[in-house]
Formats: sequence, C-alpha cells, structure tokens
Amino acid sequence: MRRVVASVACIALIAVGVQMVSDGSSIAAPQVSAIDWGRCSDVFLGEVGARCGMLEVPLDYDDPAGAQIRIALARVRHTVPEAEYQGVMLVNPGGPGGSGSIYSVLGQFVPDDAGAAYDWIGFDPRGVGSSRPALSCIPRYFGPDR
Repeated sequence: MRRVVASVACIALIAVGVQMVSDGSSIAAPQVSAIDWGRCSDVFLGEVGARCGMLEVPLDYDDPAGAQIRIALARVRHTVPEAEYQGVMLVNPGGPGGSGSIYSVLGQFVPDDAGAAYDWIGFDPRGVGSSRPALSCIPRYFGPDR
C-alpha cells in the first residue's frame, strides 16, 4: 500500500513539474488559517468526542486574497500514545451535496483498532451543511411535498 501511495505521489509531483515548465507558471499556495477546535453543535459528534472548527479558504483559488468562505470540519483525535500516532485521515464525503463531518467517526470501525492511530477529519464541502455560506439550488427544498 505504501508503494502505491508513494508512486501516485511521485507521478503527481512530476505532472505538476511538467505543467510548471510547460507554461512558465508557478503555484502560489494560499495562506492557511488556524483552526480553532471547539465543541461540536451536532449532539452525536459531541458524544463521540469529536471537536469541530472552521477553515477559511479562498472562494476563488485564482484570487487567494479575495473573498473567503468557511469549510466546516469535525475531528476525532487518535487514542494511541504519541509514539504510535500515524497522522491524519481526511475523509471526503463524495457527493454532490452531502455533508461529511459525520465521517470523522469512521476510525472506530476500522478492524483491529487500527483506526485509533490516526486523527480522523470529516468536512462539509463548500456550500453544504455547516460550511458558510450555505447554498441551495432548489427553492423550498425543505418545504412540503418534497
């Protein structure tokens, strides 16, 4: 598995390098805002020990200094000693339109307690769930006769 991940990472880096050489552009990384982890408003997430926060990101990555939006995150921290900590599992909810904060609890379902070595982070994609601004393309979506 590590070889597959390493191979994919190498291919991605090569592709980015080729793209940069071919068009002369560079990749400007936006400033990353700190996440203030706190109590989750979702009762279930609170019961399982998740902490929630918001991450500010550019609305338009071609204009990183422009308008910002907030992505809602939920994190369940690792439970193993620091020496056994393996890193972060960022869980993508797929979609379109689905909230993903709840997926921060998936670590408890990994066999043989292997998920305990990771911090599990779920998120609500832009415009979905607790992320702000929230969007809806269907008027009266939550109205009667849905």
